[in-house]
Amino acid sequence: VFGFSFISLAISKLHQKIEPSIAEDNELRRKKKSHIRLHSHFQNESLVKNLLNEYRVGILILAALNTLLLIVNIIDISWVYIGFEVPESFNLKQFVHEGTYLLILSILLSIGIVLYFFRGSLNFYPKNKTLLWLGKVWIIQNAFLTLSVFMRNFHYINYHGLASKRIGMIAFLTMTIFGLLSLLIKVDKKKSAYFLLRLNTWFIFLALVCLS
Repeated sequence: VFGFSFISLAISKLHQKIEPSIAEDNELRRKKKSHIRLHSHFQNESLVKNLLNEYRVGILILAALNTLLLIVNIIDISWVYIGFEVPESFNLKQFVHEGTYLLILSILLSIGIVLYFFRGSLNFYPKNKTLLWLGKVWIIQNAFLTLSVFMRNFHYINYHGLASKRIGMIAFLTMTIFGLLSLLIKVDKKKSAYFLLRLNTWFIFLALVCLS
């Protein structure tokens, strides 16, 4: 009761200060200058040049990563999905862990790359369709990688039965799929990073409540 009273008092006193931080700001906005100076011509040219360079770097990075992940996913199709059998002395636990480590690395790359390249001006560049397409394909490939890890976990459960950590893995993969879906919406609908944080925080909270 004391803790609840103290927290209520703190919130009532500080709500005006924290409100701007929690206010909904889902949409990305294009920043425009209200005034233009005569000597800013070369500065504007420099900004356009930097934007084009960033666009080319984004295409190069996403194309390379998509190719790499495509190879991994093709290997998974032939190894995890089609006619999977467990050879003698095969370590299924390590099999699941390796897939999970690869997934976590790929997800962190996805979040970092998408938040960097789709943070501002490139969202409004008229000729950014190639970059958008590569970004969406990269997210979809990560979703397929998530399903591959789910299949690894399914084989593990099929051979050794359910356990708390294996159930936890299913919950983690479900949250990952939702996170990738929200990332896809962010890219397609030009949403802000606050949108991602708010939506995924609520989903993780609800998922944990359901698990409880």
